Amino acid sequence: MLDSRTYLLWKGGTLKEFLAGSGFSEQDITGVIMTHLHFDHAGGSTRRLGDRVVPRFPTAHYHIQRARQPNAREKASFLPDNFEPLVEAGQLHEIDGSAPVFRRRGQSSSQPYHKLQI
Repeated sequence: MLDSRTYLLWKGGTLKEFLAGSGFSEQDITGVIMTHLHFDHAGGSTRRLGDRVVPRFPTAHYHIQRARQPNAREKASFLPDNFEPLVEAGQLHEIDGSAPVFRRRGQSSSQPYHKLQI
């Protein structure tokens, strides 16, 4: 436990089952760290509610490193439904450079703005 908060690392199964098994619901989540906005990393940050797409965690702040604009090759990996609802709800918070809640550890990444949470 760090600074009196609970941190969970999801390791498989459905997210809803994992949270329930840990004693939490989607409404209990207050912070989400996304490494970057490619569909394989940001997918699941939203969900369908009727004909709308809404943030999966309604009370969470979603944190992401401020990114450069995607190049033509990457552009198809950024799916608007994964992040536009977060922006519209005021829940997506960009971090420019380093921040106290993030510490970068040596890693290889295809993304120069990719952050690793510890």
